[in-house]
Amino acid sequence: MTRTVLLLGAVLFLTTGSRVFGAGPSPTPESLRRMASDYYRWRDRNNPVASSSQGLHTWDDRLTDYSARAVGERRKHVADLVGQVRASSSTAS
Repeated sequence: MTRTVLLLGAVLFLTTGSRVFGAGPSPTPESLRRMASDYYRWRDRNNPVASSSQGLHTWDDRLTDYSARAVGERRKHVADLVGQVRASSSTAS
């Protein structure tokens, strides 16, 4: 039963999702890879403690900055990136 509901939901999303959510055609795989790669590099630089715990020891001499200004800048960066992804979805051909 659950599998049927999930399958039905996926079919409905695929057939009506772009009209319901206002999205256009999907961005290219290359542009998504580039955005993801840029994001991961940015994330690793901005959260060196988590990077170190994941095995990337480039910034072992730094701590993550949790000042209000730094947190706000990171939130803005992520919001801008989400906006770029959404824009690429609506302008891709």
